[in-house]
Amino acid sequence: MKFLKLFPLLLLVLFGCSKKADNIKMTKIPVDIMGFSFEIPEEWNNSQDIIIVPVTKANGNSNFFEIAFYFMTDDAKNTRENLAKNNDLSIETLPQILEKSFNLAKFVIYENNSSTPEINKTEKWEELKKIGENDNFNIFFCKANNSNELAEQYKEKYNQYFSIFDKIKNSLETFDPKNPDQPQNTTNGLEGKIEFNANDLEGNAINSSELFKQNKLTMVNIWGTYCSPCIEEMPELIKLNTEYKDFAVVGIVIDGNNNEATVISMVEKLGINFTNIVPNSEINNKILQYVSAVPTTFFVNSEGLIVGEIIVGADIEGYKRNIENLLNQK
Repeated sequence: MKFLKLFPLLLLVLFGCSKKADNIKMTKIPVDIMGFSFEIPEEWNNSQDIIIVPVTKANGNSNFFEIAFYFMTDDAKNTRENLAKNNDLSIETLPQILEKSFNLAKFVIYENNSSTPEINKTEKWEELKKIGENDNFNIFFCKANNSNELAEQYKEKYNQYFSIFDKIKNSLETFDPKNPDQPQNTTNGLEGKIEFNANDLEGNAINSSELFKQNKLTMVNIWGTYCSPCIEEMPELIKLNTEYKDFAVVGIVIDGNNNEATVISMVEKLGINFTNIVPNSEINNKILQYVSAVPTTFFVNSEGLIVGEIIVGADIEGYKRNIENLLNQK
């Protein structure tokens, strides 16, 4: 099993089902392909300070996967905003943000047949400790060791975030991982009738029933500003939105509730001509908890019922095939 096969499917979901733990409402983050989950405070979904980065790295002849948490300084936030304005926010430019951010903690996931990972002391991390395993992977965790380098203006807020990580570590649950080499339904549970009330990027109230009944078919595209394939397919989605009669594209921008300025800037720069909805708890629970990667696209009829294929990944030809088949049905 290769981590590089897993990586595209893990650019991804930071939403899930919520519950309360010690008076903090937590959101479960499933990493189904690697067979584990963990929890973060629900309020982090709206935080402008936290950035969560999934990345594949190399260690000798083996690969390992990290999910790292960073605290963004004002310089880091400004860098992210400038990159977004220039339509240059991607995995390749992410280091420009991280070099102005501070480490918080990270999960490190190794395949069972790999050697025990070591943390480079210059990376300013504490000792890496194994906290769980399943049939395919060993899961390690460590916290940062760089608080003495923080500017005074950031210390209080950084320490508030840092204090949560023992709870996050202890929330780990493991299960049988999904096999990426086998066909699988990564959207299991996303079915039936879609109903929600939310706001678009302009703050307008959106009722799904009113939205969907405007057309025979609506294509719902779930995307994120950090997702290069999402951005690359936008010009084609813009065309699709005007190419077919009795049809519309609607976006759900997955980081719209904690990255609003960047999203609005990107929408304007790309000339996106369709409605984009900001996720709320209702959309998280009814839609996003069943989505394991972006872009994910599904189709609904005028009554809000899911029809046709659910497509994970950028697939313009797949979109067109579904649109034409579904619009031609009586």
